[in-house]
Amino acid sequence: MHRYLLAAIVVGCLLPGCSATSLVYDNLPWLLRQRIDARFDLTSTQSSQLETHIAEFAAWHRRQELPHYAAEIARIEIALTDGLTRAEAEDFIRVFREARKRLLARAIITGAAFLHTVTDEQIAEFEATHREAIAEDRERLELPHDEQAELRFKRAINNLEDWFGDFDEAQSARIRDLMAALPDTYASWLQRREFRHRRFVTLLRKRPSRTQLEDNLREWWLSDTAALPREMRTSRELFWDSAVTFMLEVDAVLSEDQRAHAIRRLTGYRKDFIRLSKAQPGPARGSSES
Repeated sequence: MHRYLLAAIVVGCLLPGCSATSLVYDNLPWLLRQRIDARFDLTSTQSSQLETHIAEFAAWHRRQELPHYAAEIARIEIALTDGLTRAEAEDFIRVFREARKRLLARAIITGAAFLHTVTDEQIAEFEATHREAIAEDRERLELPHDEQAELRFKRAINNLEDWFGDFDEAQSARIRDLMAALPDTYASWLQRREFRHRRFVTLLRKRPSRTQLEDNLREWWLSDTAALPREMRTSRELFWDSAVTFMLEVDAVLSEDQRAHAIRRLTGYRKDFIRLSKAQPGPARGSSES
């Protein structure tokens, strides 16, 4: 299944803010339909069918995945208390990648059911939307190096402060140095994105059966990076290695208050996930219930 649908599902499942979790789950079918409709211009039949498939996906995720997430969050809470070891950081990356693979495996079923129905006109609509998105992403690569570095730093510090609270001047300076030392894999990510898009569109235009779609998508998405050219595989693994290093370096500058801030947020997620895994979803936006 293409990255847009996967990204929409991931965003739907992981929107920040524990108080928003129930709202996201109850409205997941509507949220994803809107995202996909913007790229394919769905027919009314496709929209209805896709809502059903996505509701099934959301139910699976609620029942099967949220308990896994809650258990892993409990481990992270403990690890954060006294600082991460390299083994812990590497294990958390491994757990994240395995969870992502399970998500992809189940999402492929949902995606193939929809993609089997798309028309030539919808493929063309999708291509046009993708070209616009790629053009926007490429604008960053056209910026001077120092501006790219500043954007990268601001994105990192905003994400970190969202989890840990405000960083002081010395901590911010350290994060800036860390970001400058890490390889910038943005260009490689964009290259992988374009490569996968071309391969994906070529597949759709062959009008494969639903089974053929699932088989191809499993090979592309669940073989980790084996389906990518060598240089893209190398870049992707470099990204994950860098993630471990970055986690450890950030962990080393955290104050006790910042650790407590992150643990409180994680605890909120964990409790929410446990509750949601046992609850029935509420009426979604756009449903006939009032």
